[in-house]
Amino acid sequence: MVYSIHDSTEAAIQKMIDASQRILAVQSQVQGQAKDGWGINAVMKKHLELEIRTLKCTKRCRKVQAAVRSKAKTKGRSYAH
Repeated sequence: MVYSIHDSTEAAIQKMIDASQRILAVQSQVQGQAKDGWGINAVMKKHLELEIRTLKCTKRCRKVQAAVRSKAKTKGRSYAH
């Protein structure tokens, strides 16, 4: 995976999610065929699934934090986290 320095954090997170989902998609296509070294083991599959879930949560949390900061600014409060 290659990330541009100019990518926003959200774009980089989305690229990581997409890459993990592509790996899982390829795995599901290979599963019924003779593997000969292809595919991933159950531990790696679980890792990728958890990584996707975590990254999606990270995106959502960042949006919530940004909204809270924005609302605090409009009310004249400081929000440091």
